[in-house]
Amino acid sequence: MSVDDASELEFRNKLAIATQQIDNDRKWGNALVEAIHAADDYCDLERNRGKYAYPGARPPYTTDKLTFDFISKEREVINKYVSAKGNVDIPIRAMQYP
Repeated sequence: MSVDDASELEFRNKLAIATQQIDNDRKWGNALVEAIHAADDYCDLERNRGKYAYPGARPPYTTDKLTFDFISKEREVINKYVSAKGNVDIPIRAMQYP
């Protein structure tokens, strides 16, 4: 399979247009930032599990050693991430491959 200059130029033009469209799509960009923040919140919560453990609990901090506050926050950040990820996935599924 060979690639000629015309097909390379066409590909570069389509890529430039698609890049500009993504850059101009503020709604998608905001959804992507929201998903990244939600994932970061979840990771931060998981890194600090010990902070939510019952007094005297020893690692590993399984659910039975954690307060309801942790479980509630964990559920909240998971729901936030799932929702934000869905808002990012919808436009990705709608894209047409050249």
